[in-house]
Amino acid sequence: MPNSKRVLIALAACWCQACCKPPVPEDSCGEWQLVTTPEEAAGLIISGIGTDASGAVWLAGMESVTNESDMWSQGSILRGNGTQWFKVETPDLGTDWALNDLAVGEEGVWFSGTHFGGFTGAIDIDIEEEKWSQVESVDLSDLGELEDKINLEAHYQGPSREELLARSSEMKQGAAASAAVAMFAAGSAAPVVAANAIYEPLLRVAGFGADSAWFATESTILRYDGGTWATHTPPGIGMIRDIAFVSEEEGWAAGLGTTGKATVNQGAMAHLAEGVWSEAVLPTFTEPWELMGLSFLSSTQGWACGVTKNPDTAMHSGIILQYGGEWLAADVPSVSSDWYLEDICFSDPDRGWAIGRDNEHRQGVLLCYLNGIWEHVSLSEIASTDWSLSAMDCAGAERGWLTGYDNEHGRVLLFRYAP
Repeated sequence: MPNSKRVLIALAACWCQACCKPPVPEDSCGEWQLVTTPEEAAGLIISGIGTDASGAVWLAGMESVTNESDMWSQGSILRGNGTQWFKVETPDLGTDWALNDLAVGEEGVWFSGTHFGGFTGAIDIDIEEEKWSQVESVDLSDLGELEDKINLEAHYQGPSREELLARSSEMKQGAAASAAVAMFAAGSAAPVVAANAIYEPLLRVAGFGADSAWFATESTILRYDGGTWATHTPPGIGMIRDIAFVSEEEGWAAGLGTTGKATVNQGAMAHLAEGVWSEAVLPTFTEPWELMGLSFLSSTQGWACGVTKNPDTAMHSGIILQYGGEWLAADVPSVSSDWYLEDICFSDPDRGWAIGRDNEHRQGVLLCYLNGIWEHVSLSEIASTDWSLSAMDCAGAERGWLTGYDNEHGRVLLFRYAP
């Protein structure tokens, strides 16, 4: 065969293999490459990351804002493709608020967060003018002035004056007041705030359509459906750490059991199916333990991660549970004398990731699940003596993102999966 024909055949073969790029090896976890931190992320603390259907990457968290006389925090959202990033304009929620999590849904991205220091009132949109309006803030720490500060205009979506007055007595006992922040963004459009009168911070979110999402506070699960909020109390869980849903009607919540604060800490999980929550049967551990992260691919395939704590030495160890009809404890590598896991992510049954913190060596922990085995993966590019991982997105076998923070140098860390 002439050489020219051999070259053409070779080129054709390369083209069929995505320009000679080899597929992800079945026996390899691939690599995570540290990418240049976007200038837009300077000063940010990132708590959520996700990739939407268009391939755009979303980052959510909190940044510090200062002027000549004051400093405060506010939520921040970045959107980009890995090389180019821009800040997403968020509704004006005043000062002292943050975003805790994000979830990519079918029609866009949901965000959950917290407004610190007092109930801020509800946020709604004037559809005709397409402008955001915010109800005047209510200072619950001063009962004497409370009545004068309550705004009862027609657009107000918050609790009644009587409800606020009743709650103010609780606030005067020194408890910190806070409010929930829920936002939805479709494509490149500005986020839309879902009006609510919820007092607890929204810590986690599982999103579906523009009018459908699940949220978790520390003590309750909240269903947002078409503008209506409903409260769910999963049995057996005293402190909710994470939620995961495989559909709008079926999901799980995990965290610390209801008896954990009074006796020995025990992990707990509850399952919602056909409108009913039920406690999950979990393995037992000899040391106090709790669950921190969840990931499900289907109703019959899921994973959970967390931590045990030795009561004598106060040292921690990471744990992983796997579900395939029943929950079983998985074998995990011994990372150090003091480490834990707090998030887990699977995009297919054969490959998954878990992240956490190695307290002994003051660095993040990354585990890879491959061919039924968990292994510890080194992230050696980081020139820091103190760093951590905070959020993860494993959107597919050939793409994924990790974010963290370099505590030594005060900068955001961003990693891209490179199979």
